[in-house]
Amino acid sequence: MADDADIAADRAAQAAADAVALHLRRPRPVGRPTCRVCGDVIPAERRDALPWARTCIDCARAEERERRHA
Repeated sequence: MADDADIAADRAAQAAADAVALHLRRPRPVGRPTCRVCGDVIPAERRDALPWARTCIDCARAEERERRHA
């Protein structure tokens, strides 16, 4: 027979599963199709891997080098 702790745990697990399902149904952001620095198209592979990417890989690397040396 389930006690209050078991019922609470089951409800928490169901709430977590519902939250994950809701998150997975949301549309993924696609980011900007062009680099905000150079204007070149951001390759689909990069947008798939990092939907929030706002720069192409070359500009992202250049920005990272600048941050390291600043």
